[in-house]
Amino acid sequence: MLQVKAESTSMCAERLYTARNASRDYFRGQVGEKTVRRLIKTGELKTLSVGIKRLIPESELRAYVERQVPGRE
Repeated sequence: MLQVKAESTSMCAERLYTARNASRDYFRGQVGEKTVRRLIKTGELKTLSVGIKRLIPESELRAYVERQVPGRE
């Protein structure tokens, strides 16, 4: 898991996850690594490319979870 500082007026740090780390650490094993990779491939999770790695911002994971909860906007 990486942390980067976003270039904005607030300069807040955001965690970035690989598909494996998102599955294990963010979703605590409730969503598998293959599922996370499928969500990336279908565009349901947006990523950042750093070299050959695709990293998922924590805010994107939170947004995905919120979209999955029925009746929540």
